[in-house]
Amino acid sequence: MLIFFKKITVVLLTVSLVLLIINIVWAQGARPVASSVSIDSGAASVTLTEGSTKNVVCTALITDDDGCEDITSVTSVFYRTNLAGGPEAADDNNDHYSINCVVDGGSCTGGGDLTATYTCTFPVYYYADPTDAGDYLATDWTCQVTPSDSVGEGTADTDTIEMDSLVGLDVDATINYGELALGANTGSTNQQTTITNRGNVQIDITLDGYGSSDGDGKSMTCSISSITIGNEEYGISSFTYGTGTDLTDTAVELDLDVPQQTNDATPSTKEVYWGFGMPSTGVGGSCSGTVVFTAVNDIGQD
Repeated sequence: MLIFFKKITVVLLTVSLVLLIINIVWAQGARPVASSVSIDSGAASVTLTEGSTKNVVCTALITDDDGCEDITSVTSVFYRTNLAGGPEAADDNNDHYSINCVVDGGSCTGGGDLTATYTCTFPVYYYADPTDAGDYLATDWTCQVTPSDSVGEGTADTDTIEMDSLVGLDVDATINYGELALGANTGSTNQQTTITNRGNVQIDITLDGYGSSDGDGKSMTCSISSITIGNEEYGISSFTYGTGTDLTDTAVELDLDVPQQTNDATPSTKEVYWGFGMPSTGVGGSCSGTVVFTAVNDIGQD
């Protein structure tokens, strides 16, 4: 009888060990879950920075039932929501960005702590597609955050935001006609200014000239006297003096159509051509004036 009871005890112990192993495997099989994703602290839209990048910040809460220390990585993508390929598309400064997120200091204390907060900072270029107007008015941008741990990839979470239109430009600093005699003009020799689109929409420009103060009716002030505004001419292609458009002392729009940049390596530019004619008498010395270039949103204008 004693031998019989010993056999029962051994069998029960074996069953207990099997159940214990099953429970351990189950507890260590949890995958992390992202939640509470927020773009720029819940802002309604992103306002980009002319000619530069703007940091767009996504934050997320990551929960892992195996403990927050088991989280191995958190990645994020920020993309135009209706983009073909969505979050899996290739990175492109116009419409798709990806980054590794960083755990916030002190948010994972170890031990029984199951959660950690992560920050994902995207340097978004000035020509990222706008969604407040134009071709992508019906969509927005999405930030998707995806956590992983020692078991594998977990559950992602998302937030969305609008991308504002940005209008901006750069212009060459100087139009230099060199030396011109009284009564002479630049003929078919034009000076050029390069207009670079530094926003995310197609632009036209307005032009406004003055000698010493805006609205003075002059193109240049000289050591002796001044020159009227209409002596300076411009065009969107090369021209012979006398056939260009006279500069004015009030802003006039020029239909230049400088497109949004779409090639990461090549800025989007157009040229404006310039000519000048000297009066036959009454001025002398060195002359200088100012031309004001202003970008105008061309979405829906052509």
